[in-house]
Parts: sequence; C-alpha cells; structure tokens
Amino acid sequence: MLPHLLQIIFLLSAVCAASVLGSVTTSPGIRIPVTRVFKGTNTTQVLAGDVGVSNAQDYAYVVHIGIGGQSLPVLLDTGSADLWVATDDCTSPECQGLAKYNKSSSTTLQQSTTPFKLGYLVGSVTGTLATETVTVGQYQIHDQVIALANHSDGLNLSSMAASGILGLSFGLASSIPQETGHTILDNLLLQFPEPSRRYFAFKLGRQNSRFQTDPTSSFTIGELDPDFAKDLNGFTFWDVVPSATMTKTYDYWKLPLVGLTINSTQAFQLSASKVAGSPTPIAVLDTGTTLVLGPRKDVEAFWNAVGSARLDPLSGMWQVRCDRAGMVEFVLGNKGKEKAIPINPVDGGIQPNDDVHSGDWLLGDVFLRNVYAVHQLGIDGGAPRIGLMSTTVMEDALTSFRTARGPDKGPPPTLRPVGSAISERGGISEPAVYSISGFSGFFIGALLVIGFRIRRDRKA
Repeated sequence: MLPHLLQIIFLLSAVCAASVLGSVTTSPGIRIPVTRVFKGTNTTQVLAGDVGVSNAQDYAYVVHIGIGGQSLPVLLDTGSADLWVATDDCTSPECQGLAKYNKSSSTTLQQSTTPFKLGYLVGSVTGTLATETVTVGQYQIHDQVIALANHSDGLNLSSMAASGILGLSFGLASSIPQETGHTILDNLLLQFPEPSRRYFAFKLGRQNSRFQTDPTSSFTIGELDPDFAKDLNGFTFWDVVPSATMTKTYDYWKLPLVGLTINSTQAFQLSASKVAGSPTPIAVLDTGTTLVLGPRKDVEAFWNAVGSARLDPLSGMWQVRCDRAGMVEFVLGNKGKEKAIPINPVDGGIQPNDDVHSGDWLLGDVFLRNVYAVHQLGIDGGAPRIGLMSTTVMEDALTSFRTARGPDKGPPPTLRPVGSAISERGGISEPAVYSISGFSGFFIGALLVIGFRIRRDRKA
C-alpha cells in the first residue's frame, strides 16, 4: 500500500486553510504545554524505550494532542516512532480511569483489521492499526496512521494519566510497518516549507505538575522557546549516528559517546562499542526513559571511582549515600568537536544494562533535564542533527545540593586519570571522552526500590 496522502491544515478561524496552505511561505511554529507527572511507586515499563525504570526520580513528560477531535494526554517519547492510544475497548485494569479514545465519537476514523502489538519482557500492548485526523497545536494531519490499543498490561498507564505515547523517532524504529504510512515525526516536520525549521525542541523541567503545565518544561515544533533560547547560536550540533555504518538510514536519535569524567578527570576508559564499525560507544537520547543506562562493566567502574557506593545483590542496582555529590559530565561528540555536559547531582544516577540493542548507552531524563535539546531533520540531503545547549551551572547546582543534603562526609572519589582533563571551555583534549550522571539519587540508609525491565528486540 502506498503511503497515505498527507494533508496538513493550519487552523484559521475564518479562512479555508487548505487553500491558504499553497501560498504560505512561512509557517508559524507549534508550542505544546508539557505536564510533568510522577509515574508511581510501582515498578513500571517505560513505554517505548529499550528499558524502563521506576524510582523516586521516575517522572514522565506528557503533552495533549487531538485524535479524531478528542484531546488526549500522551507520553512525549523520543525513543520510539509510533503514535498509539488506548481506546474505549481497553478493559485492562491499568486502562481504568484513563481518558480513552472513543471510536464512535470520531467522524474521521478509518479502521483496519491489521493487528498491532508491542511486546515487552514484562508488559505489552495490543490492538489494531487505523488512520485518523491528528491535531498537534494549530496543525491537523489527515490520514495519520496510528495504533488503537484495546489491551495494555504492565505499562502502568494509569499512574501517569497518559492515554498512550507520541513517538518522535525515525521510521526504522517504528513497530508499525512503514508501507502503511508516514510517521508522525515526518508528517509534523515536513509541513514546514523552510528546511531549517524542520525540528522540534524540548526542555525537561523539574517542577511537579501532575495536572498542571510545568513552566520549567517546554516542547516546540519549528521554533525555539524564547524562555530558553533566542536562536540556535548557543547550541552545539552533531550529526545523528546512522542505523548502520556507511548508510544514510536512521532509527533513533543517537550520538557518539566517548567517555565519562568525574571532577573534570576521565576516571576510566569506556568499553568498545558493540555497534559494528563504530569507533566510539553510541548513546541514544530517550525522553521515555528515566535513568542513564550503560554497560555493566563501565557502570561498575564509574561507581567504584565515585566511592561511597555499593551494588545491591538483589536488585542488581547501585546505591550511594544521599549526601554524595561531585561534578560529573557527559562528553559528547566527535574528535575535535566534543562538549562536556554537566549533570545536576539532584537528578539521580547511572545504572547497568547490557541490553540496549539500539546503541551502547541510553541517556534518559537524568541527562536530558540538563540540556535544551533540538532534534532536526537533514537539510539538502544531509544527516539529521541533534543540538544541545547546557542548562546546568555545576557550581550553583553543587551549592544547592549541599545546602539541601548537607556536606559530603565520604572520602574524595578515587580518580586514576586515563586521559586528559576537561578544558575550561567545555571540550576535551585527547583522548575524547563523555561523562555521565550525577552521584545522588539512590539512598543507602533509606533504600529506594528500583526496578527495570528490558524491552524485547525491535528492528534496531
């Protein structure tokens, strides 16, 4: 089946938008309010990342979109490519109390019998494919292929008050066959006549706001939020790593990850990438996952260097004293264009996982709360790009952390440099390194229950 013909209509109150669209040369951007919600204390499955986690820092970022004229809250997820929502046919316990999509209330729904299933090691969602009119901000997408879920198990939707997910990754990552229609990402961004504006930007905040907009969070399409940046000059951009070496196909929003620093020192060498042909480890940026997850060997080296930490033999997760603080940075990029991103110690930590099939590391909200991020489609046949602007001033963050938690009574980190230190300008000298995660977020005295479940392999 050929992809559905895309029709995008700018909603103007007294104008036939379809006729206006042909003469439009500059389209307004889209701004969507963001709500930050606690996922609950039960162990949950993150909806479309490789790994899900649940702990005291386990929040989701939710936006409202229109589907068939119905406003529904969906999880903002850069780690998947599909748009799906629970329908009124979903009688699963976790669908109870949700705002569900009502099929009989829509006049634009085109149902199919094509089955849809996303399977998890623990948890799953099933349903059928359909096409529907989707409204995002002031734009409508006609005949958008979506999945209508009639059963959900183990995903903990009700605790997030989320009806489904809005996946914003590339078509190769989609669980919906590409021949059935374009992804929501393509249909949203390709409507902008100017290629330079085919991007979305987000800032993940720290203000709790279960039923209210979080003013410290932002999600825009085709424009920046002036509260965080006036233009793109303050961002560092890198090409997205392709799905396979020497190709121009893409699955996830991925960047090279070269190392990790503690107090400006590379404390250990990262393991070689398991991605064929990659000279450095690969990190996936995923708003649908809470923590930073990396190879077990590297995470053990990190916590041994930090000190005052222990591995819980039952959960397999690392714990550290709640007053432990230090300067930790992720250093991202290619040789000659590296940038250190400092992580606020209040944001939590880094945990082991050897099953990140789409890369080597998963950089979830622990990392992403420390940047303003731009995800841009390729221009003139070029690669898509990720732009990051650091938003954390480490000195201020450490002062605030120590005021709230008290002085760090532990010995200093055990640092045996294997490379050069971070320069004052935020880059690194040879060898290139990236750093990961804050010290805090896991208690030894008052233990937080932390669990994670690994998603089954997808196309990646």
